[in-house]
Amino acid sequence: TVWERPEQTGNEPTSAFFVHTRRMPDGQIAFDDTGRCLPALKQEHGIAENLVDELWNSLPPFETGRISGVLPDGSQVNCAIISVPITPTQLGKRRAAEKIRYARPRIDAAAVLTERFGGKIIGLGETLAALTHHGQKLQENHPNIQVATGHAFTTYFIREWVRYAVSQTKKNLADLSVTIL
Repeated sequence: TVWERPEQTGNEPTSAFFVHTRRMPDGQIAFDDTGRCLPALKQEHGIAENLVDELWNSLPPFETGRISGVLPDGSQVNCAIISVPITPTQLGKRRAAEKIRYARPRIDAAAVLTERFGGKIIGLGETLAALTHHGQKLQENHPNIQVATGHAFTTYFIREWVRYAVSQTKKNLADLSVTIL
C-alpha cells in the first residue's frame, strides 16, 4: 500500500531519496521526521517506544519533505524525501534473509510511490542500499528508475580529499602509500 499523492503543483519531484528510522548513539530510535509528520509521537509525550514502533511498521511509505535547488547547469532539482517505515527494532529481531523479506516490500512500495509522482532517480540512504543488494534488486523491479546508493559519490569524495590532503604536504601522491579506513 502507498499513499496517494496530492494534486499536481507543477513543481513535482523528479527524484526521491529514501530514508528510514535509525538508532541513535544513545540508544534512542529516531523516527524519520516524527515530530513534523506525526507530532503526537514525539518522545516528549512519553509514548512507549514499542507502540511507536508498531504504528511506524503499519504505515506505508510516505513523503516526509522535499529538497530543491539549481544545478550548476541551471536545471532545477526537486527531490522528495520518502520515509520507508522500517525500524531498527524490527531489523534487529531478524536474521539476514528475514531482514530482507521484511524490508524489501516496503522499499519496493516506496519505489512505486516515486513512480507515481514521475520520479526518475532514487537515492538510497543508510541501510537501504544493503537491503536491496546495493540497489540492484530495486533496479531490476523498477527498470525505468535509476538507483543510486551513494557509493560512487563517497568514493569520489574520498579520492578528492586524499588528493587535497597530499597537496598540502607538498609530496607527490605517486610516491606515497595511502590507506583509507
